[in-house]
Amino acid sequence: MVDYIAEFLPAQRLRHVFGVGGANIEDLYDAVHHAGAPLRALVAKHEFSAAAMADGHFRASGEPAVVVATSGAGAMNVVPGIAELRASCVPALVLIGQPPARLDGRGSFQETSGRAGSIDALRLFSEIGVHCARVEDPESITTLLPAAWEAAQRETPGPAVLLLPKDVQQSVITPWRAPVPVLPAPRPLTADAVRRVAVRTLLDARGAGEVVVIAGRGVARSGARDELARLSDLLDAPVAVAPDARDVFDNGHHDFLGVTGAIGHHSARRRITGAAAVLLIGTRLPQLAGGDLRDHLKGLPVVALGADPPFLDDAHPGVLHLDGPLREEIAALTGELDSARRVGRCPARR
Repeated sequence: MVDYIAEFLPAQRLRHVFGVGGANIEDLYDAVHHAGAPLRALVAKHEFSAAAMADGHFRASGEPAVVVATSGAGAMNVVPGIAELRASCVPALVLIGQPPARLDGRGSFQETSGRAGSIDALRLFSEIGVHCARVEDPESITTLLPAAWEAAQRETPGPAVLLLPKDVQQSVITPWRAPVPVLPAPRPLTADAVRRVAVRTLLDARGAGEVVVIAGRGVARSGARDELARLSDLLDAPVAVAPDARDVFDNGHHDFLGVTGAIGHHSARRRITGAAAVLLIGTRLPQLAGGDLRDHLKGLPVVALGADPPFLDDAHPGVLHLDGPLREEIAALTGELDSARRVGRCPARR
């Protein structure tokens, strides 16, 4: 079974395997070693470090990686690393070895089957990752592995975990076809009618005053910096950025307001509180990015672009949430606004 995994990973352009070895994951390490280039296993000194390496690799290169750990203390050591990947929306495939499944419930060394009073690894990692499954049947790896990788790449990405019992890793599965690259699940764009309402909202606000953009790390994750700049220019809208997204907009641009939130710039706060509408792009406006500004936004029209709705009161009357793929959604909104400008419905730039 581990040979299938070793073929699947490079087919998905997953080339780096960060981890720490151990008895219940050594079969996978053997398969990665024998597979050779382009797979590369890099051994960390601690499982948390392996997750941090995958995190840093993605932030530096934009390429997701694989995190590998063994059972028992190895699995427990990687918990905070997986939690950080989840909180930072960093996609990763996490493969964790387990004691042989045939020994479940019999007090095996480092057992985490959830049986006979042992820790339930499936329950634990289901809470921490964006996805978790335990491979009980060797043949199921051909469906469970692609499903995990697809889950890791959702519009809101994160670490997807597979639990691999040692005897299942060692099992021989029937011949398989070469793994086919898994594309992120297609998501339809938000209904045109909702986008038209958002356009009308922004145009009305632009005519009455100023639209302010607050941009977050979703812009970088989607590769949408250029799209953000074009939308800002079209709306003549200044841009503030969340604390973890300082590089998504040109800091030297005359429309750059600086960082918003609890550790932000006063100029950003002043312009946001004086805006006629706020456009959230790639941020849910969590506490550090929003703080008490979120209470102020309850009195403003808010258009939010991103997979998940912003952290605003459910009773907020003015939020229009466009949850299509971010880059495409920004481009679609820009196109609608540009069409409105061409027919004279968009106020001229000041």
